[in-house]
Amino acid sequence: MLSAPARASTPVVRARTGEGFTVDGEDLDLQLRGRAQLQAAGVAPDGPAPVDPSAQVRRLRVAAWARWPHRELDLYLQLGFAAGDLEPDLPVPLRDAVLTWAPLRDLGVRLGQGKVPYNLERMVSSAALQFVDRSATNAALNLDRDVGLQLFSEDLGGLDGRIAYTVGVFNGDGRNRDLEGTGLLSVARVELRPFGAFDDDRAQVDLLGRQGAPRAALGLAVARNARTLRERSTTGAVMDVPVTFDHAAVDLVVKAGAWSLHGELLGRRAAEGTAAAADRSGWGYTAMTGLLIGGKIEPALRWAELRPLGPAGPGPLTEARGALSWYIHGHDLKVQADVGRLRGPALGPAGAATEGRLQAQAFF
Repeated sequence: MLSAPARASTPVVRARTGEGFTVDGEDLDLQLRGRAQLQAAGVAPDGPAPVDPSAQVRRLRVAAWARWPHRELDLYLQLGFAAGDLEPDLPVPLRDAVLTWAPLRDLGVRLGQGKVPYNLERMVSSAALQFVDRSATNAALNLDRDVGLQLFSEDLGGLDGRIAYTVGVFNGDGRNRDLEGTGLLSVARVELRPFGAFDDDRAQVDLLGRQGAPRAALGLAVARNARTLRERSTTGAVMDVPVTFDHAAVDLVVKAGAWSLHGELLGRRAAEGTAAAADRSGWGYTAMTGLLIGGKIEPALRWAELRPLGPAGPGPLTEARGALSWYIHGHDLKVQADVGRLRGPALGPAGAATEGRLQAQAFF
């Protein structure tokens, strides 16, 4: 978000790499940024099947911030225009429209459409990832954007950021939807930071190269989505029979001396009494680590596993992946390549495939 610069009677306009276009006005600050991810990929299934190559604009986003510093009020807007940014059956480009009011240390309010505060890997922006994209476990079990109300604090009790929390109530139908006959999504998340405030826990990689100043955050979250019609709680196809899903997540991030570690355990279970045919229960975990070399180059490794808990649950699937990233200007200008080995019955007769991806990101 924008910082609160000294007020000026004449607006100050700037354009900087990693900050976009900013306007500091007398009582209003504005920021405009754009981002593109250009990707080439190929999947080679085991056996006689041919390699499936692809090239795409993976993401194309435009984001705007407005801040009224004297009122502690922020407005964040984001639009997505690539095919992967849009839901196939409802291609509306609006991704985020969030109004935040935080006049008190221990209580702030967010209202609108944005990310559900559930698991950390999903909450980290796709602009700030350690790999070309998020893990298979996250893809199957996360809670995506929704419309609702959140109460939060990043420094509960004034303990130098050691305790943070968010509680929220959402539509439960995912972004851009309000389906009839469904209930609400309730979520609560708490974060514990034993070494104090963690300024970049929402970005993977230790780009700050901490020497002697480690940071760690442990996150715990639970959620219940009552009578949802979405196949994966807030995403996926619209089902005929509503299902109530219970969710739980534990995640850990550690950064020290240019080394980073991220671990996550996710679970989703259809509540008792829901139809077996609509059961999408499953659990999984992800672990990844990397070491930034010379402030620019980072090799990284990831292991993810996904397991079903019901007859129609996600998985089984395993993902072993290695990545090499070149951070030309941090996350704002970077090139990333990764190679992954995937195993699971959904991958065809051989049950295994190798995937390679190359992606460039520019975020002005």
